[in-house]
Amino acid sequence: MSRNQHSATPQAQPTAVGRRWLRTAWIHTWMWVYLCFFVLVLGPWLAIAGVTYDPGRTAARRWSRRLYRHFLQTYSRHAGPDHSLTIDPFDFSATCGPCIMVANHQSMLDIVMLMQLPPDARCWAKTWPFKIPLLGPLMKLCGHLLVEDFNILPNAADTILAGGSLYVFPEGTRSRTGRVGRFHDGAFLLSQRTGRPIVP
Repeated sequence: MSRNQHSATPQAQPTAVGRRWLRTAWIHTWMWVYLCFFVLVLGPWLAIAGVTYDPGRTAARRWSRRLYRHFLQTYSRHAGPDHSLTIDPFDFSATCGPCIMVANHQSMLDIVMLMQLPPDARCWAKTWPFKIPLLGPLMKLCGHLLVEDFNILPNAADTILAGGSLYVFPEGTRSRTGRVGRFHDGAFLLSQRTGRPIVP
């Protein structure tokens, strides 16, 4: 009996690993399908809007939220009960205006889920997303801010003072272990300069 138990354990583990890989492949594939639709189908119209009647790129961010909301709903339906998404909304009315939302970053789904929060916000991102095919055009179409050094602070402050909110990942990279890393100062300097609250 004990031999059967020991022989079943190694078989169960590859099955679980295989399911995780399939789920990851499904997520990545469909995220890129949605990304292709956004950039190649909606992109030309949104680019024209951005240089004519919508310089703030609010239409692009609104369409991005709508598109990836549909993605998250589809994911929830197919991922099974063990991977359902639960939203615990924050009362953003308490911020009385624009805010700086800070979050840690463990997977590609983090940004997609953050986009579903009520404030119309731009992402404060490093260079690499802007260099990836299709993802880079999405970042530019939506008016997200490229962070190279502290010279971004005046542009970020202008965004806040104009009534827009920001997503900031103060660790500067994804967490591979799930532990919170060292925070960079940018989000806190921005809060100090603009007087706007930080929402973790």
